[in-house]
Amino acid sequence: MKSIRVGFAGTPEFAANVLNSLLIEDSGNFSVCMIMTQKPKKSGRGLKLVDSPVSELGQKHNIIVYTPENLCLANQELKKKLKSIDILVVVAYGLLLPLNLLKLPQYGCINIHPSLLPRWRGAAPIQRALEAGDTYTGVCLIQMDPGLDTGPIWAYEKIAIAKKDTYETLEDKLFGISEKLIKNFLHHQIFDPNFILKKQSDCGVTIATKIAKIEGKVDWAEKASIINNKIRAFSLQPGIYSTYGAMRVKLNDSVLLDSDTQLNLEVPGSIVGIIKIKSGQEVLKIICGKGCLGIGKLKKEGGKWISPRDFINNNDFKKSIFFV
Repeated sequence: MKSIRVGFAGTPEFAANVLNSLLIEDSGNFSVCMIMTQKPKKSGRGLKLVDSPVSELGQKHNIIVYTPENLCLANQELKKKLKSIDILVVVAYGLLLPLNLLKLPQYGCINIHPSLLPRWRGAAPIQRALEAGDTYTGVCLIQMDPGLDTGPIWAYEKIAIAKKDTYETLEDKLFGISEKLIKNFLHHQIFDPNFILKKQSDCGVTIATKIAKIEGKVDWAEKASIINNKIRAFSLQPGIYSTYGAMRVKLNDSVLLDSDTQLNLEVPGSIVGIIKIKSGQEVLKIICGKGCLGIGKLKKEGGKWISPRDFINNNDFKKSIFFV
């Protein structure tokens, strides 16, 4: 059996992890011979152009990397390269591939999507699943068509979302599944003429829209469970924050707490104090529109993550000052 010529299209760290797992594969059944990723973007205080994690990995392994700005106007060199490969594996690329490019690889294009399609099609499926309080998610391997994650399914795997899962922990779990599914596809499924793909259901479609920065602002009038889910989903990107006095404070490591009846009469955002939870960790107890939330880590703008006790000791704590 000939070695499968694999192209790879992806951009963020999740995609780079999948790419790395393919690059270290030592079976000889397939090889990655070209990469597509988004162009470098300005980042940091100096606004320097930074390559994507996928681009950095490709350059490290001396693989040609394409960063087309407009896929509808893709140049002849890129088209020729796509036509020379057997399959294009796409993971969180961030751009929709037009039909003329999807048809170029011999076996088309395969997308690794970290959700149970058709739920959470789109740019941010992991975060949206956590934000919604979903109890299950998974990974789907789909044959790409021109739509937004609408193609038929080659394989999928479902897992439970733990109550303590955050974006980072859930991403790690889904990476493990992604690695397993794509390697099984490249070793076994790609050449199976009898395999029947499963059409996606027309019911239960939801769209995982791109995360906006404003979504990181806490509204303490919301239920504690809703705020907790947002912290689990958005603490890494765009970051969850609130204002204490004149300070903008980032929040992380949240836990739902029992709420005394009388506390419901307090202003949402009010600090009850520092309490110790079952694990022995100290958290800052804050009143929400319904229920209370414990915050385990806080960070002032430009500072480092500190404990609730350090936060209280380092600031002029007054009961009259609350988070808004």
